[in-house]
Amino acid sequence: MLPPTELESLFLSFVWLFQVPPTELEGLLLTNPAVADVAVIGRPDLVAGELPKAYVVVKADRQIAERELQEFVKGRQSDS
Repeated sequence: MLPPTELESLFLSFVWLFQVPPTELEGLLLTNPAVADVAVIGRPDLVAGELPKAYVVVKADRQIAERELQEFVKGRQSDS
């Protein structure tokens, strides 16, 4: 099994620290102006049981880097 990507790790820490259901994480990501749609699902993990995995659709007229989404989530995480 491969280790989670940095973005998956960030989502994992967000979910574990604040017990955020996938729908709330989707809602958070949808508040980013570059995000058109998002789906967060659970994927099996031997240690945690399940890890969140986000599939993000970026708006056609926008661009966003993985690092920008990480900072976006991290910024909202610290607001909680």
